[in-house]
Amino acid sequence: MTDFITPLLAVRTESKGREILNAHPKSNELSHVVTGDISKLGAFHNALQSDSPFDAVIHSVSPFHFRSTDHKKEMLEPAISGTVGILKDIKHHAPSVKKVVITSSMAVVMNPFSAPAKYTAEDWNPVTEEQALSNSGLAYLGSKTFAERSAGEFIKKELPSVGLATTNPPAVLGPVLHHLKSLADINTSNAAIADLMQGKWKNGAPPTFTKPWVDVRDVAMAHVNALEISEAAGRRFLLNGGYVTNADYVAIAKKNPLLKDKLPETVDKEEITDSEVDTEPAEEILGIKFRSLEESVTDPITSLRRFVE
Repeated sequence: MTDFITPLLAVRTESKGREILNAHPKSNELSHVVTGDISKLGAFHNALQSDSPFDAVIHSVSPFHFRSTDHKKEMLEPAISGTVGILKDIKHHAPSVKKVVITSSMAVVMNPFSAPAKYTAEDWNPVTEEQALSNSGLAYLGSKTFAERSAGEFIKKELPSVGLATTNPPAVLGPVLHHLKSLADINTSNAAIADLMQGKWKNGAPPTFTKPWVDVRDVAMAHVNALEISEAAGRRFLLNGGYVTNADYVAIAKKNPLLKDKLPETVDKEEITDSEVDTEPAEEILGIKFRSLEESVTDPITSLRRFVE
């Protein structure tokens, strides 16, 4: 971050903060503060106390999985309360903040009931709270949709001088930098790659779970540029590197000799029927040049190879 003097990370546990600091031993100015449960009021109070006034905040924490049973408690409340909570704490404890960037999701834009030919920043997922409480898949869609809408409403009413930008990525691929004890702890987006590396697809690949994708490094750059570029305020940026099927994962993985005995001989190619995504604002305003699928699949395989060697 070229213009940020004191990067401060808000983490939920001390151990997570230590892991991040240990992974970046040369980043002497990087520090962290523990928030605990981000859905609790005032969770970010301490994080926003600083001798050097904050200019900007990135909020990138929200549950992403499809295993919830109590959908309201496990998905909706943490997403909404965590997002609105940090904005409330900014209002009361960090009046110097001028820009907020929130990691939203392509799920907030997509219509699971009637998809258009092309998604733009004007589109919103029409999921209702009743639908979101009906199953874990819709609970995730609802959690992200309600959180982003709530953030926009709060900014408009309570923090009109703060510029809000959201990034809306689909499945995020790329090298895995967070600390894993095993592949069982892999994040949802990279689960397909972890499965094929463990030989779970040896006798046949399952249907592709989700096809739109983007590289994690492009997502990170979108956040930084959204903070630094004044024209980003008040905008939603859809991020999409393209579309991937499990046949593509296998074809790229086969180039790695380490995995040759863990992969199926053939995988049926699936048709891409997903809607187009308007990424022009991300490319033109934020300057994002999306990485190739080859790079975005090869690099996580490399970063995870220690688990299968």
